[in-house]
Amino acid sequence: MEQRSFFGDVIERAEWQRIQDLLATALRMEVRTFGPDGTELCHASGQSEYRLLLANSSSFREAVRMSRPLLIRSAGEQNEIKVVNTPTGRLRFSVPFFLDGQHIATIAGGGVVERPLPDHQVIAYAKQFGVDARLLVQAAKKLPLSSRQACLSAAHLVAALLDQIITAVENRRRAEIRTLRLKVLAEVGHAVSDSLDLLRVLDTVASAIPQVMLVKAAVVALVEDDGVTLRIQAASGLSDESWQTPFEVGTGLLGHVAATGEAVNVPDLLADPRNAYHAFDEHEGMRSMLAAPLRDGEQVVGVVAGFHGATRGFTGGDEQVLESLADFAASAVRNARLFTRLNQAYRELGVSTRRLREVQERLFHADRLATVGQMSTVTAHEMKNSLGGIIGAAATVRDQLHQLSDGDVRELLAAIAEEGWRLRDTIETVRSYSKPTHYGTGVYAAAEVLQDVVRLLRFDKSFRGVKVEVEVPEACSFRADRDRFKQVLLNLLRNAAEAFTGVTGRTPRIVLAARPVADEVAITVSDNGVGIPDELLTRIWEPFFTTKGEAGTGLGLDAVQQIVQGLGGSIAVDSEVGVGTTFTVRLPQASPATPTAAAATGTTPSERQTET
Repeated sequence: MEQRSFFGDVIERAEWQRIQDLLATALRMEVRTFGPDGTELCHASGQSEYRLLLANSSSFREAVRMSRPLLIRSAGEQNEIKVVNTPTGRLRFSVPFFLDGQHIATIAGGGVVERPLPDHQVIAYAKQFGVDARLLVQAAKKLPLSSRQACLSAAHLVAALLDQIITAVENRRRAEIRTLRLKVLAEVGHAVSDSLDLLRVLDTVASAIPQVMLVKAAVVALVEDDGVTLRIQAASGLSDESWQTPFEVGTGLLGHVAATGEAVNVPDLLADPRNAYHAFDEHEGMRSMLAAPLRDGEQVVGVVAGFHGATRGFTGGDEQVLESLADFAASAVRNARLFTRLNQAYRELGVSTRRLREVQERLFHADRLATVGQMSTVTAHEMKNSLGGIIGAAATVRDQLHQLSDGDVRELLAAIAEEGWRLRDTIETVRSYSKPTHYGTGVYAAAEVLQDVVRLLRFDKSFRGVKVEVEVPEACSFRADRDRFKQVLLNLLRNAAEAFTGVTGRTPRIVLAARPVADEVAITVSDNGVGIPDELLTRIWEPFFTTKGEAGTGLGLDAVQQIVQGLGGSIAVDSEVGVGTTFTVRLPQASPATPTAAAATGTTPSERQTET
């Protein structure tokens, strides 16, 4: 244990000198302060002339030097107030002062007499110590008179004052310890919340225990996965070889805490019958211990302990702070285990995700096979119908040519052409659906492309009686694959023409328009046909969904959507039943300075179409 001192641990020298002077004045006695070895710690207060004359004698000083330590030690060992007669006939009291069980000072006072000293006695003292007898006799007559009881009362008054000083010292120390403990606990709490490194946090806890409990050593031990072994994970003030000492749950004091979850306060380790590790304690010089469990819910996951090098009990404050540190350490263990479980869950999730992706790929492959099968069935059916019509009409012309009028022949040839167009559309639709992402790119004038598409439809019977208007500014260009985009417009225009089936009371009209919008070009196909019901608007993009019965494949709009997205654009629809429908395609706009494909090649739109 660290040696305490009166000046430093208790009070400042100057402050005590002032208090000692006031005591001497109030008591009308001499007051002096000595260390535990008899050394005078500060200047004497209230010394009499009699005492000062004797102090000039070297023989007197030697006699005092020889006798005082014995008296001081006796007072300290017996820890009691004493009143005695000095060798020079005066009364003197002594009050021992203790701090943390250590005798660190003695307050002595007195220098008074119960009755005047006889002259012959004073002369004898003068001869013994070589002092002027006449002066010493005169000084003796000035000594204050007092009783032994008065000296004892004065001693008790000094003792009461020392008790108040001790109380103040202890309050100050408790406040300092409380402040230190709060600071250290805050640091440990921050370490727990700031780090998932378990050993780093446990080291912080082990280092904090000696700061807040003034112990010689501290350990943090955790229960291993086997549930039996208790092993030190962090320590402070412990030798390297002791770190390797394994403990057992249920054996010894640390094992008792781990097994029962009960804290233990052991003043004497060597005398406690539960201690099974005497060699460990003796090797490390440990004599007392305070230990608390680390809890994760109802489970004890470890033990934290502090050790003193002397046999002594721990206070309630020590128990509270160790329990707080145990809670922090348990939180660190819980966080580390949760983090480990979380990592394991992530790893398992990764494995599950890979397996799910494999299953999805297999399902997607199976779905594609089913789609291809369904597409083949629909396509074969459509091609069979178209080919049947073509073959039938051609056979009629072949077999009955001489019997047919010119009007009949033209009608049959028109039917063959119509079925041929239908067959081509079916093949293009299937081809586009199966290869939707391989597109070329170029810059084209919107007016030229839109007019070119309209010219392709001038022989199509579906557009007889339907007015198609084109509205597009000359300086409007887009970036896309021209042929693919023409396919999109043809499909949308044919759908618009079919929207007039069953419409009466108004002139069928289709408007094909284009206009720049920000960095895009918006191309719209609007009709005043029957419109699309709200419940079908979200389904028109689905593969194989059609409202045309046997006349449709259900692949047209799905293929259109895939082509537009492949061109880097988007498509949307707006419709009202009985009013009409508008499809809007948005494509990337070309810079005005960029030459169009037609201008770059020196061809006209019609020539470009022929080349295609």
